[in-house]
Amino acid sequence: MCISPHGFEIDAVLPDHRGGGAMVAEHLVALGHEHIGVLSGPANLLVNRERLQGFRDELRRSGTVLPGNRIVKADFTRAGGRAAALELMARSPEVTAVFALNDVMALGAVAALRDDLSLAIPDDVSVVGFDDIELTRDLRPTLTTVHLPLEEIGEHGMRRCWTSTPASVPSGSRPGWWSETPQHRPVPAKPRTG
Repeated sequence: MCISPHGFEIDAVLPDHRGGGAMVAEHLVALGHEHIGVLSGPANLLVNRERLQGFRDELRRSGTVLPGNRIVKADFTRAGGRAAALELMARSPEVTAVFALNDVMALGAVAALRDDLSLAIPDDVSVVGFDDIELTRDLRPTLTTVHLPLEEIGEHGMRRCWTSTPASVPSGSRPGWWSETPQHRPVPAKPRTG
């Protein structure tokens, strides 16, 4: 049993990282953001590629452009997020929203934007993360993030290990595979005007 995309012919619990990335793009576009940047993790991580692909696909559908210079790769760490946010803003100071592909990177981005660049969040720049880790709840203002139901995913994986068939498999799905679209936790990201 695996809990992520893996490419092997075994059962897996598959969170919908692509759908979560699309939700972030839809949210930021709905707020009026046109100049959006991405703090991306290592290219060899499938989770990173899936989140970024969903985000790009939804931006494309909305007619919003994401130039390559507004995607900064760094480690999936707080320090990586901080460095990537500083690099992004140096490359593209017009950015009004940042999507960090995980919450740990988002924490670093918030620190860089607030402490190093003296930008107010969300007044000057909106920041969105992914995973909804407990630590983000201590930020003020709180972080807009995509909730990844890790406990439920783990429970489903364990149930699957103990039974020969999953409790519920969506019609047309491969038995043993399960996917849930992460839910957006609606907290402050400021709408853009003009």
